[in-house]
Amino acid sequence: MLALRIALRYLFSRKSHSAINLITLVAACGVGVITAAMICMLSVYNGFEGLVSDLTSRFDPDLRIQPVLGKTFHDSEELRQQLLAHPDVVAINTTLEETVLLSYSGHQIPATMKGVDNTFAQVTQIDSILLGDEGFLLKDEVADYCILGAGLASIIGTNRGFVRPLTVFCPRLIGEKGYANPDRLNTQDSTPQNHKTSPLTVDALSLAGADESFAEANLYCSNIFMVQQADYDNQYFLCSLPVARQLLGDSLLTSAYELRLRKGANADRVKKELTALLSNLSNLSNPSTSSLTILTQYQQQADAYRIMQIEKWLTFLLVFFILLIASFNAIGALSMLIIDKEPQITTLRNMGADDTLIRRIFTCEGWLITGLGAIAGLILGIVLCLLQQHFGFITLGGGDTTRYVVASYPVLLHWSDALLTLAAVATVGLLSTYYTVRSTL
Repeated sequence: MLALRIALRYLFSRKSHSAINLITLVAACGVGVITAAMICMLSVYNGFEGLVSDLTSRFDPDLRIQPVLGKTFHDSEELRQQLLAHPDVVAINTTLEETVLLSYSGHQIPATMKGVDNTFAQVTQIDSILLGDEGFLLKDEVADYCILGAGLASIIGTNRGFVRPLTVFCPRLIGEKGYANPDRLNTQDSTPQNHKTSPLTVDALSLAGADESFAEANLYCSNIFMVQQADYDNQYFLCSLPVARQLLGDSLLTSAYELRLRKGANADRVKKELTALLSNLSNLSNPSTSSLTILTQYQQQADAYRIMQIEKWLTFLLVFFILLIASFNAIGALSMLIIDKEPQITTLRNMGADDTLIRRIFTCEGWLITGLGAIAGLILGIVLCLLQQHFGFITLGGGDTTRYVVASYPVLLHWSDALLTLAAVATVGLLSTYYTVRSTL
């Protein structure tokens, strides 16, 4: 306590050289600015991570059950009922995905077909990303429909409500994966676009070419969705599950079960419970369930989140390196204080103070310089993050939401990041102070 009181007096008392006061102030401000920068940087990365999570969650389910190996498995009504019996599972959707070729008005492009059943709108937030007023429509008494990603629709040159259908070609395995007549894909419907054609339904699916290399279906575009993520918008289109299964020639073929959980349910806990359920079913009556795995939303986008985490912590290390450089200001300020207080140090020794007490005094002095700067920076960083988080005063491109997903920089303050920053600054301050005191006194 005595060492702290003397250190406080030394810090705020007048020095023999005014430059020492300026050096001390610069050292404290440097630590404070870098502390605030570290908190803001981590919070911005948290904000972008939350933004990506919010965008993908409109298309991805809370939990996805898919094969460990391969792309498909056979649908089981018993298994779906067992999953729905879980108190935290609200809805379940059966999906079937396959890479197909879309053809429309002379344009051809590979795309990912996702066949879904009627519960897809309950499992995901697809209604919130549809651009048209037609809603989620994949089939009626007139025709079969599809819902295209915005990028895919732009590339192929179609839009919702167009009277000419898109042709979907799905390859069929013949012998050793031979596609015997690829020229069949170049034939186009010559019907004028303003003429109402006779729609093809699931029952009217035909094989493309006499050699039966491709299954073919005509689908009308009923709507467009926009996730604002290229992996979805430029690749996916939705169709009804019966159409997808008819194209692939198997009425039970399934790629995944997609589950929506009760609001507030812990996805990791539900995943563990459902994993145990699948294990029990495989031991009792359904061995095929042992080949299924369950993914949370984070795991469904593991690569994207992993990249963001790597970028976040690499940036944190770069700023931490700048903090190490800034700590030399604190070392210089403390060294100057020790030199300035040499007469007082001599007086303390004459009064009986030993070297241990003197080292404690200037150790506290260094901690005060670093600590005051760290606390000021911590407060500044938290205030800036909270202001941006709630008011968004720093905008992207002048707030133009037509060019950017959001109008302002997304920021999300995690208190764990604030504590981590404070711990990092405190560690650097302690080490730099210890080194300075030990080498000078």
